[in-house]
Amino acid sequence: MKPWEPYFPEHVCLYYVDCNSNLDGDTKQLQKCIEDNNLYPISESINEWWDFPEGQYLEDMQRAMENDDIEWDDDWRDEIIEALREKDESDPIKDLIRNTSDLHCYFDLGYDVDEPFGADEEEQEEEIDGICKVLKIAKDSPMREKIAGIYYNASYGGSLRIYFPAGLMTLLTGNGWDSANEDFKTIKFKGKFRVVIIDTVNGSGDFEDDVELDVEYDFDRALLGMSDEDHYGFEEIFGDDCGISHCETPTFEKASKSDSIHVDSEPLRQEREKQQKYNETFQAGKCTYGDTDMNRHRDIKYSNSYPCGWSCPHCGMFWTD
Repeated sequence: MKPWEPYFPEHVCLYYVDCNSNLDGDTKQLQKCIEDNNLYPISESINEWWDFPEGQYLEDMQRAMENDDIEWDDDWRDEIIEALREKDESDPIKDLIRNTSDLHCYFDLGYDVDEPFGADEEEQEEEIDGICKVLKIAKDSPMREKIAGIYYNASYGGSLRIYFPAGLMTLLTGNGWDSANEDFKTIKFKGKFRVVIIDTVNGSGDFEDDVELDVEYDFDRALLGMSDEDHYGFEEIFGDDCGISHCETPTFEKASKSDSIHVDSEPLRQEREKQQKYNETFQAGKCTYGDTDMNRHRDIKYSNSYPCGWSCPHCGMFWTD
């Protein structure tokens, strides 16, 4: 027996997670977990959140041994640390997720809704029919009136999405550690959900809760996202999540369905890539002409002469007042 073994703790809990500790607000990390279909983005931060949790155990062991007149040898440290980690009974990621609120998520339907302004009545009716077709809502359904209301109030058009609450683990396959596992095949919306037409670039749109749906789509993880990770997220446009908790959560299936609707994810991918490039350019100290977000430009000045508006002296971007 090694000298330190009698002083090794019977129970080891390296990570203590308080009941108030959670991942609420850590949206970038949660979004990364959803995109990657695993929990590794959280695990990579554990060492930042708990700085050397083995330290207290080492101090306690050293103090107890020295009290018994046993000389402490620092050469034992690595071996003891390894033993502590092997015997660790804590699961900080599981505890943090358990304390985390349901996420405000969306599934983008890959449908770009035209703005109603300027369209004649026939064109507007055709657009409403197109939206209802994507949502599998019949022409004689009372839900069509709700969709029409969203369309007319979303005066600048935007992306058609379904928003819903969901726990992180609901969105990941398996136990969340093996992204190589076969991903979901379909996502089914059966019940009451939030249907939204949203312009995440300019910050506008409209929505309606309690929209009765019974529709299933081919699952594409690229279409799944969190509300407040958008350029202009739902909360920024409408104020808060507006009680999303009373909406239902879709079911994720691993079996393909012949009647599931295919959704094109390429437009959303391109938009996310464009916004990422805008962010990277701004972080590098520059800006991009065509980027409508004033927060990604510097030294903006207002001109009171015609045409009135704000301008960026670096890239020439102009915002009409």
